[in-house]
Amino acid sequence: MSLRPARNLSFERWLLVACFSSVKNRNVLGPHLFPSVTSDDEAALSSDSNDDFSPILLPPGFQPALTPPNATILVPLDPAGQQMLGQHILFKWPTYGWCLGKISACNTNPKRKVSKQIVNFIVFYPDDGSSGPHCLSLDNYNVDIDNDSPNHTWMLLEPSTP
Repeated sequence: MSLRPARNLSFERWLLVACFSSVKNRNVLGPHLFPSVTSDDEAALSSDSNDDFSPILLPPGFQPALTPPNATILVPLDPAGQQMLGQHILFKWPTYGWCLGKISACNTNPKRKVSKQIVNFIVFYPDDGSSGPHCLSLDNYNVDIDNDSPNHTWMLLEPSTP
């Protein structure tokens, strides 16, 4: 089952902006990819008044979860992790930035590790159809909804209310 319609333009716009939102990337990729950005927008983006916080541009239809998941649910190999199946997350990749994913499976193999940590979940990324192992913990949970948070941070999403 697809997580989005094939021609959901608002999602495609979100993906474009989320993955290439920095001024540096716009300059490298060219202004033709960002036709709606005006010089006033660029001045606002380069302003020093908001350097400490840059909010994450959330995908349409989602909002941050009101509370992070319980730590027990995130313990690798714990059956409580089943409660996370089907949950949507944003994960910040070093090259791609924030990407929407859906937790599709719990790891059951104690030998499956990432950076010497036992994997707790497999996450499906609908945009490119890939899945990957993750070590999601509260230590790398983005509670500030800050776009400038370190790579490999994540946040739980829930459907937005109309």
